Amino acid sequence: MNSVEDLCSLITRAVTPTSSRRAGRAPSVPIEPDTRLLDLGILDSLAVLSVVSEIERTLDLEFPETEIVATNFRTPENLWKFVSTLRTQVS
Repeated sequence: MNSVEDLCSLITRAVTPTSSRRAGRAPSVPIEPDTRLLDLGILDSLAVLSVVSEIERTLDLEFPETEIVATNFRTPENLWKFVSTLRTQVS
């Protein structure tokens, strides 16, 4: 994952049920860098955990529990900024 657009794709995969992905269906709202994930109900608590899990698996890093807060998940851009900072700290 090298960009906020890659993160948007990851979020789309994480919030789209497997059966819908197989049928070629995406979420009803396209996920763009400025999509309001929480305000639009795209992410709920389970979806946030799914996204965190995918980020950890994809980037081989640990997402601190203390950072699983609304501010970091408001938009993919917010999340990308946090993930980029986290990657820098780990390197």
